[in-house]
This record gives sequence, structure tokens and C-alpha cells, in this order.
Amino acid sequence: MSDILGQMMGSLAGAGGLAGLLTQVLGVAQGAAGGGLPALLQQLEAAGLGIQIESWVGPGDNLPITAEHIAAAIPDATLQDWAATAGLAPHAVSQVLAEILPQAVNHTTPDGVVRPATEADITSLVDRLSAR
Repeated sequence: MSDILGQMMGSLAGAGGLAGLLTQVLGVAQGAAGGGLPALLQQLEAAGLGIQIESWVGPGDNLPITAEHIAAAIPDATLQDWAATAGLAPHAVSQVLAEILPQAVNHTTPDGVVRPATEADITSLVDRLSAR
């Protein structure tokens, strides 16, 4: 992880912002009615990231994505909302998500089944990311 990205992750984790960002991104606050993780993955797949998503959900190594992939797949208004939650600029949120989204999806789909993430998923994921 780059030093700049590490600093962003550190400030998010320290302020509890990482949990808030992941809760919002993975749709825990919205529940199944808001689409949650399945809807997010549909957006990313529609943006041409299907192979990457399959690697995150399935066994084996997680293929990476870039901040540019995130920015192209997620509407600007949504990125701005997530940025406000995290206390970061939208481009910084894209960078953070490019780093942690493969791990987050992998973590929340241990049996290879995509379903809405839970608060317990977010808590254990934040603990894992904070320990790095």
C-alpha cells in the first residue's frame, strides 16, 4: 500500500470513518431494500469489471482495480456522498475503495455467495484492515 493511501486508511480507521464508509458503500445502512452489496457489484459489473468481481467472490487471488475503475463505475453524486461520510475528497475515496473493495467483497462472500453485508461483516473487516 502506498504511503499516501496508508495515511488515508489510518485517518479513516482512527476516526471510525472506515466503518462508516464501508457501511455506506456495502449498503448495510440501506439493507436489502437499497440493494447493498449485490447492487454495488452489479454497478461494477456493468462497468466491465466482471472478471475482477468473480475473483473477489470466488476462490483464489483477488484481481486489483484502480481508482479510475471506481470513478467510472460509481455515479459522481454517490462518490460525493461517500466522500462526505469519510471526510475525504471523492478521488481519495476512489483510491481507498480500489485498495479495500477486493478484500471487502472477498471477506463478505466466504462461501462464494453474494448477499447483503451485515454489520458484523463490517466490524470484522474493519478489524482486519486496521491490523495491517
